[in-house]
Amino acid sequence: MRIGGRCKWRERLDDAILTLRASETGFGLWIIKTAGNPDAVLAIDEFILNHQDNWFVREVLGMLRRTFARIDVTSRSIYAIVEPGSCYAGTLLELALAADRIYMRDTQEAGSIANMALSKMNFGPLRW
Repeated sequence: MRIGGRCKWRERLDDAILTLRASETGFGLWIIKTAGNPDAVLAIDEFILNHQDNWFVREVLGMLRRTFARIDVTSRSIYAIVEPGSCYAGTLLELALAADRIYMRDTQEAGSIANMALSKMNFGPLRW
């Protein structure tokens, strides 16, 4: 399953979690993968941090907290796969941290390596 879109990924992720928990009870293992530009995620994280006094940004942060809390209490095994081209940075890194296990591929395909990046969002605003 791929979660895509520019601004809709949070809603799609929340919908996917609720659908898998309620309708697809036979799936005992969820595998989370990301793809994209980590710098874009870090830039959005910085924007959110700089505008926390805005009501809409506070709502977005609240929805993110609820989404990650849903992952945390899901009674399924969740694995995060980190590979070249992954986008586990800032807010999206919380997906990997909420998983039961994180697997990082030790490979250098086409000159790129798997990596993860922290942002200030990982140190407070997303705590649930």
